[in-house]
Amino acid sequence: MAKAPANTARSIKDRLLNIARKESRAFDVLLVRFALERLLYRLSISAHRDCFVLKGGMLVTVWVADDNRVTRDADFLGQGTQTLHA
Repeated sequence: MAKAPANTARSIKDRLLNIARKESRAFDVLLVRFALERLLYRLSISAHRDCFVLKGGMLVTVWVADDNRVTRDADFLGQGTQTLHA
């Protein structure tokens, strides 16, 4: 089993830079896409996953499997009661 990198953020950045160079894609677009996908992943495993519906450009990107579609945000529709947790 491979040892975890000492600096995870640097490792991710380096991997994304390599992908950007290899595929002739803009690094900033890959970085935003990575961050949005990680946000979606973390939301999907959280207790609040049933409270949000993904909509907008990010949803279209997932539906049509288009890697060239550029979106810089994720739009959500919140559902449920408005209770504040301390």
